[in-house]
Amino acid sequence: MIHPTSAVCATTDTARGEERLPSEQNQAILKSSGRPLGECRFAHDRWIGDLSVAIGARRVIEKPLQLYRRHGANESQWVFSDPRGVTLVSVIAQTGFASPVDSWKTTLGKNEIIRNRLREANSILASLGLSDRAAVAEAYIQGEQDRFSTRIHLLSLPRWRRWVSVIGFWARGGYRRFAGWKSAVKDMIRP
Repeated sequence: MIHPTSAVCATTDTARGEERLPSEQNQAILKSSGRPLGECRFAHDRWIGDLSVAIGARRVIEKPLQLYRRHGANESQWVFSDPRGVTLVSVIAQTGFASPVDSWKTTLGKNEIIRNRLREANSILASLGLSDRAAVAEAYIQGEQDRFSTRIHLLSLPRWRRWVSVIGFWARGGYRRFAGWKSAVKDMIRP
C-alpha cells in the first residue's frame, strides 16, 4: 500500500496558495481497490509523478522537501545522477541513437496501467468530485498512446520512406510533447 507522505501530497499541493486536493482524495486515489497502484512495474515516485501529470495535478514546489546527495556510490546508473554533472558527450555515450522502441512500448504499457487503475477507481473518483480529473487523465493518456504508437510506427519504416511521415507528424504538432524538431530529426536518422 502506498501511503502519501507530505512530499507526496505536495505533488497535488499548490506552489503558491492555490487549491489542493484534500488528503482524503489523494489517499482514496492511491489506495482504491486495496492494492498498490503501480502493479510492481512502477517505482512509487514514478507512479505518483505519472499519475499527477495524467490528472493535471502536478505542481512545481520551489522549497526542497527532502535532502538528496549525489555521490559516486549512488545506486542509480542514470546519466543525470552522475555527481560530476551531465555533458552532451555523456548523454550521447549512454543513449546515442539507439532505438527507443522498447522504452516506448514500456511507456505504452505503463500508460495502460494508469488508465485501468483510473477506470477501476471511477466510482471512488466520482464520489470525491474528481470525475473531471479522470476525464482529463483519459484524454491525456490517449494522446500519449497515440503519439508513442505513431513514433513506433515511424521507426518501423525504412529510413528512405520515413521522412515524409515524420515531417507530416511534426507539422501536425505530434512532436510538441517530445523535443520538437530535434525528435523529428532523430526519428529520420535512427536505425
